[in-house]
Amino acid sequence: MAVMEMIGVGALVGLVAHLILGKDGYAAVGEMLLGVVGAVSVGLVYGIIVGMRTFKPEVLVASAVGAAVVLSVAVFVSIRPRDSRSADESLPPPSAGRPAGAG
Repeated sequence: MAVMEMIGVGALVGLVAHLILGKDGYAAVGEMLLGVVGAVSVGLVYGIIVGMRTFKPEVLVASAVGAAVVLSVAVFVSIRPRDSRSADESLPPPSAGRPAGAG
């Protein structure tokens, strides 16, 4: 039962992340899946640490924090800002008419 609650918390955090990111993020399902992965992994580990036998609200809070951390790291690592340029765009264009090695 607690795992299903963690899945719900992760999906909810992923949906909120999708609403915040809009078109700059992943699709809604992708962000929800990332939230579920973070929530379940952190929630299970924290549940083991505190010796959870029955429902404990602090485990759901840890699940929400884990989902937010996983989503934040995934977005920070993989999504490029709009105004950044690639390395090819920052290089000056080659001179027309001269070979690349001639100077």
